[in-house]
Amino acid sequence: MMRSVLAIAMAGLLLICLLGLAAGQEGPDVRVEFSSSIKALEEAGIAPVEGVWSLNLNGSMATMALLQSGREIRGQVRAEGGEWEGRAAGTVGPSEMVLSLAYLFNDSIVSALLQGTVNDDSLGGTFIRTYQFGGDKGPFVARRTSNSTEGYAWEGSQADGSMSKPDAVDLSSLWKPTGTPVMASIKQGLVPAEAGPI
Repeated sequence: MMRSVLAIAMAGLLLICLLGLAAGQEGPDVRVEFSSSIKALEEAGIAPVEGVWSLNLNGSMATMALLQSGREIRGQVRAEGGEWEGRAAGTVGPSEMVLSLAYLFNDSIVSALLQGTVNDDSLGGTFIRTYQFGGDKGPFVARRTSNSTEGYAWEGSQADGSMSKPDAVDLSSLWKPTGTPVMASIKQGLVPAEAGPI
């Protein structure tokens, strides 16, 4: 049970950190609404990645529907057979992309970090995926199957098309006091050393 709680907490922390890093990255000051013009993105030096993508994570097939607002990307991801579905968030530059995926599979939170290059209607690079009792890494490829995300439900979108920032998450209730010096680490936001690998 404790490992499940720690796995969920770690996946949440990973996603929060990645979103925080993405928000803090320097880049062109460009505000582009969803369904933005490809020309506007290219003029700003940002690769357009909005649309529906067929994703292959080292043999695991999924569909991603991504929205884009300037450098920010986010969306939904679902396994080909429907075994799991989750969320995606990340950033994109002129030809590079970093994307974090989080989903629930067999009662375990799974986090994946994809880093790669954008080349028109294809993505490629490497990923690292962690889950409750391990993880894996390898190559990923994706092919855009549609430029439109019509038909996908989006939470957190603003009326003007901009993306809302996630609210701060308080994870302090996930750990109980143990009376050890590790509690000082927890209060500072660090993961306890006694937690072991996830």
